[in-house]
Amino acid sequence: MKSLLYLLAAVPLIILPTASADASSGYIDSPSFFDTPDTSNTYSEFGYSLFDSNSGYLYSSSVGGRINERVTGRFSAYHFSLRRSNRILFGFGDFALNLTFRAAGDSTGSSGIFLRSDIRLPSGSSSLQPFANRSFDGGGGVELRTGFSALKLKMAGTYTFAGERNAEGPYPHSNYIVLAASAGLNMGRLCLSVSGYNIRYRKSGERRIMISELSGNIADNIKLALAGGIEGAEETERQYDTILSVRLSYAFPPPPSGE
Repeated sequence: MKSLLYLLAAVPLIILPTASADASSGYIDSPSFFDTPDTSNTYSEFGYSLFDSNSGYLYSSSVGGRINERVTGRFSAYHFSLRRSNRILFGFGDFALNLTFRAAGDSTGSSGIFLRSDIRLPSGSSSLQPFANRSFDGGGGVELRTGFSALKLKMAGTYTFAGERNAEGPYPHSNYIVLAASAGLNMGRLCLSVSGYNIRYRKSGERRIMISELSGNIADNIKLALAGGIEGAEETERQYDTILSVRLSYAFPPPPSGE
């Protein structure tokens, strides 16, 4: 089992050329892309996102934490409601599994070189893009973390292989690259961060997302994060115009020493 986790976390980063066309892809949870409390033993998180002023809602539930001294993991499930053709559709989205392996850096996970695996498991109750594609997607890449006093910087590049999806759009099975960067400023109990994401599809265009987030501990082991973002791609390629997100997480205390 340990060898399998190391293998999944060490998927290499591959970069391929891109072309422009209509995008057809799965939803990427940008507000949670960099958010992993690496120093906690186990944590649970609940999230709520609103897209484009009532056009869609997304509810998420996650559990994760430290698997061993170098590997952290996160498993997420999604439930959504969407306005389509003057009616509201409900369903489950695909599951997401994220693993991170610390290749070099300090043991707290705040700085160093990390290998990522981002996997999507087909679990949706209906074939409603972008939350449920009924396909197995998987890939990974590299994440770099560093910091200067209260300033924390993160950069990542990942490549995802798209599975056999339902035929929507001119290139429904397009693999894609995610290039991301984040800058966070710690202000005592609060942290203000700004992150940007460039998503390039090998056959089907490009998306650009900007996210601003304010987070902080509201009680012992309880963290609240408020985020807002915009997508700046062409209208035919973006999945939404604006997003508002709220996430509440609880980090379970580590077991007493010796247990």
